[in-house]
Amino acid sequence: MKLITEPPEEVAWRWLVDCLTIPAQGYWASHFDFNVIRSRSAALIGYDKAAEMAANIVLPFASAWSRISCAPKLEYKTAKIYLHLPKPADNELTRYMRQQLLITPGTCRTACHQQGLLHIFKSYCRYRDCASCPISAN
Repeated sequence: MKLITEPPEEVAWRWLVDCLTIPAQGYWASHFDFNVIRSRSAALIGYDKAAEMAANIVLPFASAWSRISCAPKLEYKTAKIYLHLPKPADNELTRYMRQQLLITPGTCRTACHQQGLLHIFKSYCRYRDCASCPISAN
């Protein structure tokens, strides 16, 4: 939990993502397959995957832990990091939802926004339940 509680609030998301990023070393620093040399170094866990892990694993766990252990400061800091964590790379569902909702790429900037799009898809779009969707009511 120190990854969440110790860094200053304005850079906490960066610390978290940096700690989850793992650069490639040795042979794999210059190869992505056997006998295939890369022109630039690769990471075993890069920025996008680390941000995805933060949004989908670390922060939900920290939030649950803060509630179980009655730690309001941890809960507050976890929520702040989540709200400021830049979004990981788009995937097929987030691109689809941005297209359906006419959202420009620069508008959906945080992991929280991206998770919201996934929630709407999984709760309504997947079932073609447009009538119940809160967005269609507007």
